[in-house]
Amino acid sequence: KQHNIKVLFPIGFFFRDQTTSPAGRFALLPNWQEYFAGERTKIDPYIDSIDGFYLDEPFWTGATREDFHTFSRAIREAYPDKSLMIYEAAPSINGSHWESSIPSDYYKYVTDLGFDYYFTLESSNNVDGWGKYLEYFEKFKPHLKDKNLWFAPDGYGPPSYATRWGDAYERYLSLAQTTPNTVGMWGFIYNLPSELRTGNIGLYNVLEPTSPH
Repeated sequence: KQHNIKVLFPIGFFFRDQTTSPAGRFALLPNWQEYFAGERTKIDPYIDSIDGFYLDEPFWTGATREDFHTFSRAIREAYPDKSLMIYEAAPSINGSHWESSIPSDYYKYVTDLGFDYYFTLESSNNVDGWGKYLEYFEKFKPHLKDKNLWFAPDGYGPPSYATRWGDAYERYLSLAQTTPNTVGMWGFIYNLPSELRTGNIGLYNVLEPTSPH
């Protein structure tokens, strides 16, 4: 707070029923309102440091339209001056393992939207590459109307993937700069504990490749 840094706060787990819903599927807790009220007492003291709230891949993880609307509407009503950001999983744009297609008004209460895809680098094993990403992007466009748009450059973990991430970053940057409503890029870097112990700290390695860190 003293550095005037704001965060996106992951909030979906406040609503997830992990006892009665199918494995891996997002479903509202039966007592979600009571639970949310309790969690708000923990969030509210830090609300000035929270820029918005984040939920990862709701359609892909099986949130029905009704449950997702209940969840997202509750967040927006509780914190109307905060954003609600969603990244969807790219394959779900063609339908998920739960539903055949994303309802047209699924993201009705969402302010910021994007999707993640990790395979834009073309190779003999991945001939579609960037072209496949653009195919998903075109299909997702109807959901992006009136939303703040975010791009998620391919996320990777071990240091050997830093070059691939940098390569993807340039492609996404070029698209972001020419696409209306774009507000930023926010990607994922995965680190295993063993890699942390050997000095890999993810994005820092990409931005400062000659750093002794």
